[in-house]
Amino acid sequence: MAPDRSGEIGEAMARLVREQPLRDTLRAPVLEEVKQFTWERAAREILAALQEVA
Repeated sequence: MAPDRSGEIGEAMARLVREQPLRDTLRAPVLEEVKQFTWERAAREILAALQEVA
């Protein structure tokens, strides 16, 4: 979204505040996606990257 469309961004954010069903619809897939990110996984990936450059 272009910077000159800030009014549209503001309206979209206001809709999220006003409309619980919209929030729920948008939130559900995000909560599923978040499950794949864990501290353990992050640590393993950082360790692997460090071992690769060492």
